[in-house]
Amino acid sequence: MLRALDGHVGYGGDPGVTEEQITWLRWENEHPTAVYLPPGLPPYAVWNLKQNLLRDLCRASVLAPFEGELVELLLGVVHRRHEEYDRYYSRLALRLDGPRLRAGLTAALDAQEAGTGVRAAWLLDVLDHPDVPPTHARWRAWTAAHGLPHRLDRSAHDEDERDRLHARRRAAMRA
Repeated sequence: MLRALDGHVGYGGDPGVTEEQITWLRWENEHPTAVYLPPGLPPYAVWNLKQNLLRDLCRASVLAPFEGELVELLLGVVHRRHEEYDRYYSRLALRLDGPRLRAGLTAALDAQEAGTGVRAAWLLDVLDHPDVPPTHARWRAWTAAHGLPHRLDRSAHDEDERDRLHARRRAAMRA
């Protein structure tokens, strides 16, 4: 699947939207620590791919044929713990703003999962203020204004697990 994405991601212009992009993002959403990393790529390459895919989706001129799938993907991201480069979903939310997304985010405000309600509230704030870009600085200011830590659902255990994952990927590259 990455071969189908290679040469398409991050090359400027109107990248369009492909089913492969959405499939990869859906799989990464469901299995964030098991994302396929081709041999020879550095451990951070998977996050670069994700960043480029989300940037391309934000720049695509036509999202309508995939809008339902993208809204479901975005709501899935809200309901799981934060992963690397998830901040680009905030920009995608601006492109997908509509009653279906807002209803899903409003429903997520009362979710029991740690951090879900905060992520939903953040995205609703982004949608309510589209004139202010959803940058990392804005996220930090927003969390500070609400008395929240800017890294919501990362425990020391999560950081240790991520370090172990990156170490396994680096070791696999050397083998």
